[in-house]
Amino acid sequence: MSEVYIISDGTRILRSELLGREPCYYLLKYLYKSGFKSYEDLEKTFTINDNFIMLIELLKSAHALEVVGGGPDKKYLLSKSGRRWFTYLRVINTDDISGRLELKIGMSDIQDAFFNEIKEKANLLRKIYIVSPFLTDLEFLEKLLTIISGLIPKETLYFVTRPKENVRFEREKHEDFLRKLKDLNIPYKLVDNLHAKLFLGLTYERGESFAIISSLNITPNPIIDIGVLIKGDLEEIQDLIDALEESVKKL
Repeated sequence: MSEVYIISDGTRILRSELLGREPCYYLLKYLYKSGFKSYEDLEKTFTINDNFIMLIELLKSAHALEVVGGGPDKKYLLSKSGRRWFTYLRVINTDDISGRLELKIGMSDIQDAFFNEIKEKANLLRKIYIVSPFLTDLEFLEKLLTIISGLIPKETLYFVTRPKENVRFEREKHEDFLRKLKDLNIPYKLVDNLHAKLFLGLTYERGESFAIISSLNITPNPIIDIGVLIKGDLEEIQDLIDALEESVKKL
């Protein structure tokens, strides 16, 4: 297998050298996130000059960039290979996720991680989602309200759970929990056959948001559960948390 070279300013350079140049990298990153973009779109983000136009031509010759249409309707997008190559470059140019994922085992470990994140980021939190099919542990709610008291409006909380008709065990306790939420004006949403379990803390500063994906229901006597705390300012981590927020909103 032979290396691929691109001619740039009369000089042969490896395709990897071209793609790794800073202007190329950020153009690839922009198109990776944005998809199809017109020339006018590019003008809003980049300084369009002879060098930039040459850069586009080089990326086309490297088969990293595709152009669809013509004239004023011309659109630019990454090729399938261009997207793949950019993911390689991004791995090289960003920190790894070690230290940003923490394994939690058991109810107390998972809940303590959730409560600790709230305590540490109380003045930053804009929304706290708690997704649990079953809500039968009022002590959890009382502890949560105690932690946020005077720091975060209780309306910041948002529960997602099953309707009472969709609960087979301890239905009365589930109803009591929902009644308590209603009495306290804490918003909640009922979703038939909900199975997901999630704690999601969203902050005004994007890099401080966190999530705990687990098997834990809000019940007083769960079986052994496991969860993963996800946090940190790494862009991929925050992209994942943003995606989780959008998923919860669609439930």
